[in-house]
Amino acid sequence: MKARLQSGGCWLLLVVLSSSHLVTLSAAEKDNMTVCKRVTYKGRVQGVGFRYTAQEIAAGYSITGYVRNLPSGDVELVAEGAPDQVDAFVGAIARKMMDYIKQTTVEEIPSGSYKGFTIRY
Repeated sequence: MKARLQSGGCWLLLVVLSSSHLVTLSAAEKDNMTVCKRVTYKGRVQGVGFRYTAQEIAAGYSITGYVRNLPSGDVELVAEGAPDQVDAFVGAIARKMMDYIKQTTVEEIPSGSYKGFTIRY
């Protein structure tokens, strides 16, 4: 049984299987999966080189997206790519900038078809 639910502009596909069915993905299917995450950082995150550090770290991962300062004083980062690459990238930023980050919010968003990883102004 499949059901689609729409919430906040995102579609969620639910697949319900009986307990006798297992769902496994091949390596090729896993490689083709992409996620797009928006991460908002609060704290002393502007004026400390956060955007430039994020861009430098992004070069080591197969991700696309952007980072930008928000008028609220927060920093917004959007990263798209394979789930393991996006998670590793976000983790690397958290480790590198932990002295400045007080709160992090992560949400999955629709794909943005970004080219490269850029700083937005």
